[in-house]
Amino acid sequence: MYRGDYMIFSKLATIMEEKGIKPYPLSRESKLSRTFIDSLMSNDFERLSSKSLNTLCHYLGITSLNDLLIFEPVEIYINNKKEGHIELEKIVYELRSKGNIDFDFSLYVNDLNIDKPKIELLIEIEKIKYYVDVTYKLIQEEDKFHDSVLLGFEVIFNDLSFSENIPVNSLKHLKGWIFHFFASYIGKTFDTYPIFARYPNELENDDKYQVQSNISISEELKKISEKQDAYFELLIRYLDSKK
Repeated sequence: MYRGDYMIFSKLATIMEEKGIKPYPLSRESKLSRTFIDSLMSNDFERLSSKSLNTLCHYLGITSLNDLLIFEPVEIYINNKKEGHIELEKIVYELRSKGNIDFDFSLYVNDLNIDKPKIELLIEIEKIKYYVDVTYKLIQEEDKFHDSVLLGFEVIFNDLSFSENIPVNSLKHLKGWIFHFFASYIGKTFDTYPIFARYPNELENDDKYQVQSNISISEELKKISEKQDAYFELLIRYLDSKK
């Protein structure tokens, strides 16, 4: 999430894991909406209610907002041929909303060809600007367990000087956004989606960023979580009916 000159990240998912708390019980006992909790867990939020934040912190025993939210002085933009630099997060959100079929990649991708399509990023870290060209090369890996071949791509940067200064949470989001953008572009071009990406060693602090098809990891985890919560809710209702 962008706000001013900062990217804001929530540590709620980590806090809940450490405390052994599940989304549904947290929502029920704190009387906070599940939408609010899910948005913090997945770092997919644009506005936050101060009242809800206060309630959440009080319930979890958090005495400082800094223990819940991380502020990183980073801004990441992608060049739009008509409008100039636009926040990359907003473009990826638009891509997820529209789908790759209706999204106009020609506004962002230079050299619209199979060989080396390129996007131009502006990464600003503590007011220092890095202009970075990013492209990819398709690669394949053998899946020995399923006797098949996996499609992926290698992400190529023309300049990695920003890697020395970018905070870890911003880096994870940058990699995720780049993956989703190129995976969607490849899906539209080849009618098949890559399932992994490789990054330069300077950016490989968390192995490979992987998704299944064109669905984000956070969306898959959310679905699993919702199924678990529904089961627990039914179980609680059943136990209550036996009292």
